[in-house]
Amino acid sequence: MQTLTNKPFPDEFRQSYDKLFSQTAPLFTVVGDLSLKLSYKTNALCFTKERVYAFNTENGTEPETIEYSEIEKTQVKRMYGNAAFFAEMKNGEKRILSRFTFAVASIADAASDFINAVNEKGYSDELIYPVENAYMH
Repeated sequence: MQTLTNKPFPDEFRQSYDKLFSQTAPLFTVVGDLSLKLSYKTNALCFTKERVYAFNTENGTEPETIEYSEIEKTQVKRMYGNAAFFAEMKNGEKRILSRFTFAVASIADAASDFINAVNEKGYSDELIYPVENAYMH
């Protein structure tokens, strides 16, 4: 299966991406357009069956890896002029994994729903269908 993506994967993270996914590609990626500090820079979230990899310029070129089993719930919050992908961790910590403009928000919503469904039901191929639909619109 080809990896679903809303934009080409950012060049600044390409070497880490290629090394990390040399054997198995992620199911889908969400490429954002804002840094965690709200400047116009690309970032990316890569989703597999078990974890999400957060590539942000604030972390350098290596991604932060988060197991779905560590996450209580995810959601996309829309704010004035931007949106953020939030993860509420099982240890009570609340984290922002990515920021983006509203152009990316609907795809990020589908990604959030995907993680929440995997945590609720376990992974199955059917959970990718709503994500595919989000990429088509």
